[in-house]
Amino acid sequence: MGRQHFYPVAALSFLRRDFESINRSFHPDIAAGTKLIFFNRQHGSLGGKTVAESADRLTDILRLAAGWERI
Repeated sequence: MGRQHFYPVAALSFLRRDFESINRSFHPDIAAGTKLIFFNRQHGSLGGKTVAESADRLTDILRLAAGWERI
């Protein structure tokens, strides 16, 4: 909205550098809305938990983000 940046509440579960690493793991063509879905949904590969609930599994989250849906 305007020139403001918004971040999902899941970002608060991570150190800034870890959250940046997750975002760099996505394919460059992934839309912002698709990333938002990634952070808000429960993932089977994370035991049915959201990314924020699985913040201690950064390696798994990075792998999941790298393979996330491409548009």
